[in-house]
Amino acid sequence: RYVSLECGPLGGGHGHPDRLHLTLHALGVHWLPDFGAGSYVSRTLFWYRSPLAHNAPVVDGDGAAWSDARCERFDAQGDWSWTRGRAGDVTRTVVSGPRYVVDVVELYGDDERALDLPWHVRGRWDVDAGGRWEPAAFEHEFVTDVARFVPDGPAVPVVVRAEAPGGVARLATHVASSAEVWRGTAPDAPGTDTRAPFFWLRARGKNIRLVTVLDPSSETPGVLAVRVQGDAVDVETPDGVERHELDPGAWTVRRGPEVIRLGGPVEMEPPLRPLLDLEPPR
Repeated sequence: RYVSLECGPLGGGHGHPDRLHLTLHALGVHWLPDFGAGSYVSRTLFWYRSPLAHNAPVVDGDGAAWSDARCERFDAQGDWSWTRGRAGDVTRTVVSGPRYVVDVVELYGDDERALDLPWHVRGRWDVDAGGRWEPAAFEHEFVTDVARFVPDGPAVPVVVRAEAPGGVARLATHVASSAEVWRGTAPDAPGTDTRAPFFWLRARGKNIRLVTVLDPSSETPGVLAVRVQGDAVDVETPDGVERHELDPGAWTVRRGPEVIRLGGPVEMEPPLRPLLDLEPPR
């Protein structure tokens, strides 16, 4: 398994709005890719250079994706590791364990804002929950066939299950938040000349917290259910419940009597800057 969180400076005119983008490769499948730029002489270039084309949080249609991002935390202990990045008012925390990956996106502020979290999951996928898809209005040059998922009730757990070509690997995306689930169709990977479906989470408010658990598996699922109780996230596995809690400056995982505490530096050191810049940007 390979998991990464995109941080660092935007990169000038050649930078992409991929701050806090999440990449996941597991069981030989590139589940959550970064598509890159594509052809510079094709109109679809503007899609690949849009925030919605990445697995990254989008604030008010733009926002954090075009900001610099810094890594605030990183630690690895045995089978567990975590990292947290910040871009503007958005933070993204990623925790990787033996069976699954916990993803927490948070937006805080004094004003009410909209937060979208796209998921470009490869393979065939569908929502495993009681409910229906309803057509919805969404203005975007490259996104069509937009629909909103309406669950049968407010407490219905939503799981998006994907299957890789050949059925050798599966990915279950457990949505453990009250956000809406939307879907649409957009240009596929560069060079394919096809379109592919993707989904995204939508929420609006002053303080938003989106919790998602990714469970890649080849046979028996590693995650049976996910529940959010206050600041704690309970992940039910075949071996019992594992509780995740964000402590001051650390992430704690409790499995029965075992406690894993992930810490790390408060903030990475800033890059070295010369006292005199002989080549200022034009």
